[in-house]
Amino acid sequence: MIVVSGLSDQKSHVKALKGGASDFISKPFNEYELKLRVVNQLNIIKAFRLQSHLNAELEKRVHLRTLELEQATEFLINKLAIVAELYDENTGKHILRVGKYSGLLARKCGLNEQVAFMIEKAAPMHDIGKIMISPDILKKPGKLNDDEFTHMKTHVDTVRQLFDDHPSMMIQMARSIAIHHHEKWDGSGYSKGLKGQAIPIEGRIVCIADVFDALTTPRPYKEAWTFDDSIAYLKNQSGIHFDPDLVDIFVASTPEIKAIQEEYKDD
Repeated sequence: MIVVSGLSDQKSHVKALKGGASDFISKPFNEYELKLRVVNQLNIIKAFRLQSHLNAELEKRVHLRTLELEQATEFLINKLAIVAELYDENTGKHILRVGKYSGLLARKCGLNEQVAFMIEKAAPMHDIGKIMISPDILKKPGKLNDDEFTHMKTHVDTVRQLFDDHPSMMIQMARSIAIHHHEKWDGSGYSKGLKGQAIPIEGRIVCIADVFDALTTPRPYKEAWTFDDSIAYLKNQSGIHFDPDLVDIFVASTPEIKAIQEEYKDD
């Protein structure tokens, strides 16, 4: 907007500019000067629109590139999780169910969608460290002796070597889950012996999801437990092995848990 006015004092000039005018011309005005000022303003508008378009296009490209990288990270995490499960034992769709249980529990306990999404996608990586464990121990049909169990626990420590300090948030979430999902609420777990809320929330969530699915599916060393018996175990270990608040939320989500079991049941 260009103001053309018979008021030529500085106060009027400043008032017009403060009111939103782009330029101010005093009467009597020169026609040629007025046309030049109009052309200048049109050029400014054109440049502004062009810059806005370029910014929007750049933002779109950055968003697509970020999405592409996130999808690539998710893809690689899923494939690594499958490798870990194949190396471990024939546990069917265990990693898919653990991811879905974990995502459900994360959302139910009030975590924001971005964090819940990352927990759901990273949870299948919880046992990636087992690729460093001897197959004889992983597939042993009976109970592990003390030395074997000590060796088994090292699968948590090897995760630090596998992931190091990669800047990807998804990788860091997977790393934290793999390290902390064997911690126990009372501090008797491993690898750090953390207690209560000192255990990262993602570790506490995946701990419940992993144990519950392990109970309800057959393993080389045991038969599958019933749904009710598995829920009863979670309740019994609430405040000992598991975060009691999370156990309450998980138990209250029985319909959704059963739906996940049905959708991702083993062939």
